[in-house]
Amino acid sequence: MPALELRIEYIQKFEYRYASIMLNKDLRAAIGDWIENEQNIQNYTKTYSIRGGQRGIYASALGAIYKVLFGRNKAQINEFLDVATYKTPKDNVDVNQLQRIAQIEDLAAKYIRRKSLNPIEAIRAAADALMIEVEEPKLGDRITRQDVHRVLDAKKASKK
Repeated sequence: MPALELRIEYIQKFEYRYASIMLNKDLRAAIGDWIENEQNIQNYTKTYSIRGGQRGIYASALGAIYKVLFGRNKAQINEFLDVATYKTPKDNVDVNQLQRIAQIEDLAAKYIRRKSLNPIEAIRAAADALMIEVEEPKLGDRITRQDVHRVLDAKKASKK
């Protein structure tokens, strides 16, 4: 692959990773609002075997995204990609797969807010609406949340 194509792909990955961070915040906020307004959290957590309160509900939602896209949980994805089990797959997957994760997060947040779906139903509905098909995870350029914030902080500092 020519160097320019590699550079463009890296820039795209950076942009999608940044978008994913923003959309992830929106999804977290939508889930938080849903939790505040939901009358039967115990039934939800029992139905989906969720532990750990609000944090567990959020983690299960992210896990549901990985399941609809990759048919695997986080540990299985990381094992497949040969990265440490505690790492987030978002840091390591191919740019196109990161884009699909961001699309699911965006649409799921809207389904939670506008249609009052629970987080897992919203993720499944989003994947269905986006016609997501299960695929093997692919290793891409590694761009972490910290990388994104480091670049944004440097950009802010250079404007001063």
